[in-house]
Amino acid sequence: MSYTYVPNKMFFLKLSIFVFCVILIKAEENCPYMKACLEETEGKVTSDDIKKIQSIRKEAEIDNVPTEVLCVLQCVFKKRGVLVGEMIDPKKLVADEKLMKRISDREPFVECVEKIEFKECDDMKKYMKCMLKYFKYD
Repeated sequence: MSYTYVPNKMFFLKLSIFVFCVILIKAEENCPYMKACLEETEGKVTSDDIKKIQSIRKEAEIDNVPTEVLCVLQCVFKKRGVLVGEMIDPKKLVADEKLMKRISDREPFVECVEKIEFKECDDMKKYMKCMLKYFKYD
């Protein structure tokens, strides 16, 4: 009998959040954007708060990520030039090879994130859900 391992959603969520934090926005010490955005919170959000996102085990927990943490993530997107105004710049997003090599189907992923209007920090949750939907396993 032959079978194919299909990862469960919890594993998928944990792995994609890890990729989101580590690959996309990178660690604070290697990412001046992250450091600058954390400093803008005047200590309200720390790198440990960002790292806690990696421990999310259920998709529903995305909705419990504090707004302040989401604001830091949105700040990083703006400083990197990926978020222009209230929309993702698809050309800059696709140019991020570290992210895009982890996406199973680029076109639907880009279409998913292009639809998001980033009017407030909580809109980062929509981005996280798009990423989960199109994340690729090794």
